Formats: sequence, structure tokens, C-alpha cells
Amino acid sequence: AEYPACVEQALRLLRSGGSILIIEHNLPLVLDVCDDLYVLDAGAIIASGDPREVAADPAVVSAYLGVAVSV
Repeated sequence: AEYPACVEQALRLLRSGGSILIIEHNLPLVLDVCDDLYVLDAGAIIASGDPREVAADPAVVSAYLGVAVSV
């Protein structure tokens, strides 16, 4: 996937062994970039773990996606 320069720079940092915190609603980007995902709703963590599993979590779907998506 093609991303803006700031995302490409973050990806280079990750590939070199660094860590970053991303606050993002762009699900395809999150699934591409993240090793671990935490989802908050009203300031509370409602799901965490493998990004694809978290994206399929019913609480996450209800809070953010509205409908189930294929991940």
C-alpha cells in the first residue's frame, strides 16, 4: 500500500526495530502496520491483541464499524 511520507517514515522506524504509538481510525493502515492493537471506547480499552482478531471483535464492530467487515 502507498502511504503519506509521515507513515512511510514511521514504517522505516518500525523495520529498524523501533516502536511507535499510532492513534488512527484508518483500519487498512492499522492492519498493515500494527503488531498489537488496543481499541478504546469512551476512554476504556474494549479490546486488545492481534489487529485482525481485534477488528473482528463484536465490541469493536459495534463501537466503530457498525457492521462486520472481512479482514
